[in-house]
Amino acid sequence: MPIHMEINTKKFYEKVDLEKLIKGKNYLLLSEQAILFWHEKEQSYVVGKIDPKKRYTQADYEQLPENAPYQLINYQLVYMPSPFNKHQEVSGELHFLIKAYIKNAKLGGRLLYAPADVYFDEGNVYQPDLFFVSEQRKHIVTDKYTYGAPDLVIEILSESTMHQDYEEKMKVYGNYGVIEYWIVNVEKASIEIYHNENGVMQLAEQVAKGSPIQSKVIEGLVINTGEIF
Repeated sequence: MPIHMEINTKKFYEKVDLEKLIKGKNYLLLSEQAILFWHEKEQSYVVGKIDPKKRYTQADYEQLPENAPYQLINYQLVYMPSPFNKHQEVSGELHFLIKAYIKNAKLGGRLLYAPADVYFDEGNVYQPDLFFVSEQRKHIVTDKYTYGAPDLVIEILSESTMHQDYEEKMKVYGNYGVIEYWIVNVEKASIEIYHNENGVMQLAEQVAKGSPIQSKVIEGLVINTGEIF
């Protein structure tokens, strides 16, 4: 007896409206190495393909859409996934505590947070989680970039960014004159404080939860880490 098989001819794909697909955002991430966005000069949607073997510069970085999840690290466009909620909570607490102290002490300066861009050179444009530029040097902060080393940089560790924070970015921070560098470990509820010694970041102190942390750069700033974690 012959067997009759019913063939499903329904298409496994459908047409899409790019405007609806993007849903008001200025880009759509297709993968860590591919991003769809509207290109003003081309007046068209384009797909940017990130080649890990290619050297990129600030000019390439500026072609990405605003808030695209990449940082330019040693001439590579490095994908930076969205941080977890705990990361954001710790960042918010640090910003609130430092900002309140600076305001009350009338120190001036600029305290900024990601995704604000810091330009070091043609191959290095970072978005530190938090950074402070003193009143005397605030002229380096413009609407588009902070040009040069902040006085204080704070990076909050996540699994995907740990290597950069301890290696490539730390070296650049040292070379370009960041005075003080905090690495915040959310999982261990601790903060490592590094001071710049002749262009190299040296570990000065590791502070555990509940202990006070004092800044070398922001005069008089003392924070109990129990308020952060």
